[in-house]
Amino acid sequence: MAKKKAKKKKKNSTGRKILYIILVVILLIIVSKYLPQEGGQVAVLVNGEPIYLSEVEDTYSKLEAAERLYVTKDMLIGLLVDNKLLLQKAEESGFKVTDNEVDLMVDAYKGYLPEGQFEEQVMSDQNKFNKFKEDVKENLIVQKYLKSKIPEVEVLPEEVLAFLEQYKSRLSGDMVKASHILVETMEIAEEVLSQLKDGADFAELAMEYSLDPGSGAAGGDLGWFGRGIMVPEFEEAAFSLEPGEISEPVESSFGFHIIKLFNKTSITMPNITQVRPLIESSLFNVKLQTNTDRFTELLNQIKNESIIEIIVTFAETTTTTEAATSTTKLETLVTEQQTTTTKEATTTTLNNEAVFKNSCLADYDIYQDMVFYFSEDNERSMSMFELVEGLNGGSKVYFLEKESDKISVLDECFPELNKQILPQLVCISSEEIKLGELSEEELADFAESCS
Repeated sequence: MAKKKAKKKKKNSTGRKILYIILVVILLIIVSKYLPQEGGQVAVLVNGEPIYLSEVEDTYSKLEAAERLYVTKDMLIGLLVDNKLLLQKAEESGFKVTDNEVDLMVDAYKGYLPEGQFEEQVMSDQNKFNKFKEDVKENLIVQKYLKSKIPEVEVLPEEVLAFLEQYKSRLSGDMVKASHILVETMEIAEEVLSQLKDGADFAELAMEYSLDPGSGAAGGDLGWFGRGIMVPEFEEAAFSLEPGEISEPVESSFGFHIIKLFNKTSITMPNITQVRPLIESSLFNVKLQTNTDRFTELLNQIKNESIIEIIVTFAETTTTTEAATSTTKLETLVTEQQTTTTKEATTTTLNNEAVFKNSCLADYDIYQDMVFYFSEDNERSMSMFELVEGLNGGSKVYFLEKESDKISVLDECFPELNKQILPQLVCISSEEIKLGELSEEELADFAESCS
């Protein structure tokens, strides 16, 4: 890494994380014209409420290539589902925010961005602005709910003042967003640069060559940073580039860097009173990250009381619903997979710890080839029920209804199976799972492969 005084960096890691949230969330997400338009094809139903495919695709399209290497669309689906569940629970519990609270937060965003940028990127489109305000409102409602359940995440006034005093010098000035590839010798640096000039992908080469363990795994991504953060040689080169440009090899005490600049901007010290709600929200999210266990426990409790129906699925890797470590939709991260048609189910396999134990299944008198997990209250489950029942007269399949007294079999024998996704078909011998509704042909192929 090209940052100065590594030891000091460790001591200030929390502060840097806060700065990262403030700067990256605002400058990357808003300036990149986040705020996808809802409507069209539904991707997931969460207790009957839709999450649209456009929310997934539009957000994904805003990411840099480096970001797409280490985050998946499944993560986005998981985060959107978590946000929806938390909002539903918060509203069900009676939490509300006033128009004034929303206006103050919107004004905080406006006050932090360079002059005129908020108006240009958000307010110029009334639909986008309305969607932004709605997102702010929902985030504030969820924050109130979480503060009631996890009191430790409440932000104190003195914490806001202490943060501003400590980091006010870094809340203004020139900033750039860059990636780098760090190598040991000039010879290797020139080889990498030659590949880049021939059209090679920067992020892929960073993952292959970079000696920086932090950014290398992320495709070289260093995020946004201002002056005084990096060593002088690196800083001079980075700030001299224009967006899209790649530097010649830059030597520092760490080795040889090849730098790619993605964006640059200049910010001025915001009015403290104006941006205070945004600072409080950012500090809240940092505190939430330090209380992950309690947050995850709460979220899992909500999930166990909910029904999540996957309609549009992603085919290349395992589909999961991951607990979000932040409640704000502005902090969504996603990455690459290919979407399939609405009726196509997702194939996934449990991990290598062999959760399918014959002895465990035998305890529940389950000896069939497959387990069909369904609910009579779920339309897709019931439309698939007769097809499953038709497989060898149903003798190949154990039918496990969500409200069955044997539902504990999932916790004991299938601990990694997400009970909120309906329907599911599990092949016991191959440990393969089909999520969502299958066509008759797909079902026949899956049953044959499971024989």
